[in-house]
This record gives sequence, structure tokens and C-alpha cells, in this order.
Amino acid sequence: MQQEILEFRQSRTFKGAELSHGFLRQFDFGRHVHEDVHFGAVISGAQAFHHRGQRYCLSAGEVSTLSPDECHDGAAATENGYEVRVLSLPLEHLASAAAELGVKETGFIKPLRRDKLLYQHFLNLHGLLYQQQNPLMEQTALLDFCERLFGVSQASPNPISHSCHQVQLAKAMLADSPEPVTLDELGDATGLGRYKLLRRFRAATGISPHQWQLRLRLERAKKSLMLAHDMSLTDVAHAHGFCDLSHFSRHFRQAFLTSPKAYRQATWNHK
Repeated sequence: MQQEILEFRQSRTFKGAELSHGFLRQFDFGRHVHEDVHFGAVISGAQAFHHRGQRYCLSAGEVSTLSPDECHDGAAATENGYEVRVLSLPLEHLASAAAELGVKETGFIKPLRRDKLLYQHFLNLHGLLYQQQNPLMEQTALLDFCERLFGVSQASPNPISHSCHQVQLAKAMLADSPEPVTLDELGDATGLGRYKLLRRFRAATGISPHQWQLRLRLERAKKSLMLAHDMSLTDVAHAHGFCDLSHFSRHFRQAFLTSPKAYRQATWNHK
């Protein structure tokens, strides 16, 4: 029998945002309200809750959307219990993202959305915030989630702007900074704001700023493995922006289907 667990973490990127992950069978949250916006998704099983006199059942593929000060409860819908992930997001962060998306109204008509793509965006966002590894990825994930949440058009920007100087400036920042670069910093530096910069960057390159930066770092690290024989694998990882050898090796294998060590041995042997 799965032990009942409810774990909490605080986001490092979005001040005041709380993350939780639970395996629950008998625990009942009771009637309560929140000061923040609450989003939730069930991984397995189902959660039943009441909101404005109606009963809802949250299951996989759906996202709960609860505005501040909305009374509700929450308990397992079946005796088998459920696994749930929840994001408590201060309204200021949602309002900031909405403003960049051109959305004025951030309230929700219903407390439940049946939208598999929104569900996947939420799980991606929650996972990144829970891991606390890359603010650039987390900020991008929040904008992607909010874009779907608010139904913002995903039409591409004018093709004339695809190679604009703002995108080139963002690339230069991503390429040259040894420290993590956030989407806020890219948006401020280019004068576009986070969302416009993200859209233009994707239109110009086909990938997000984080994906572009990661690939550039991997390409440069690969060249170091081939040419800089005096550098250890750990030194190569650190020199190209990876926090440790484990993360470097995982990303390297995902990109090139081999390990950094095997790549170095192969390229040395063919000199």
C-alpha cells in the first residue's frame, strides 16, 4: 500500500510560488481558500472536489484552475487514492505573464480544464520548477503554459523580423555569459519583453533560447573533448556551463548517442 505523502518545495525562480507533490488515499483537505492561484494535475487515480456548489472530479489529462479566495475542498475520488502535483502561484506572476501575452482577464469561469496539451504544459512546468535547475527553462515553460491557458494565438511573427538585431543580441548574451541567463534579462536587454523575445527567437531559430544555448554549449564542449587533451571531463563540463559531469554526460548522450568519454577516445584514436 502506498504511504500517504505530501511534499512541498519553494520555487527559486518565482518568489512565493509553492510546489507540492502528493500520494493520497484518506487525507481530506476540507473546505478552504487560498490567497494565490492554484493549478493542479492528477498523475494517477482521481481527486474529487466541490466548488461553488458543484462536484468535480480531477483525473489525468485535466488541470484544476482555482482563483484566489475560491472556497473548495479535495479528497480521493476512489479508495485507491491518487497522485497529484500542485502549483500555488502568487497572482503577480500570473498577471505579469498575462500582460506580456496581451491578456487582461486572468480569472477562471470553471475550476477544471479538460485539455491534454495544457496538462502536458503544466507537468513540464511543475517538473522544471521542482528540479530547480534552470531559470531560463522555467520562465519559458510558464509562458508556454499561460499561452495555452489563456488561448493566445500562436501565429508566427512577421518573417521580416526573424533575423532582427534583438535575436542576435539575445544569442550573443546566451553564447558569452558564463552565468545563467534568464528570460527576464533577455527580454529587458532586447527591449521586447519575455514573450515577444521568446516568439521571435523561436521563429528565427526553430527552438527556444534554452535549447539554442544548450546545443551551443554541447558543440563547444565536443570540440574541447577532441582538441583539449589536457582538460579532464569535469573541467570540460564546467568550462562550458554545465554544473557537474553527470548533467553534462546526460545531455551529451541525448544529443550525440555516446558519452563524452567515448567520444574523446574515438576522436583521439582517429588522429
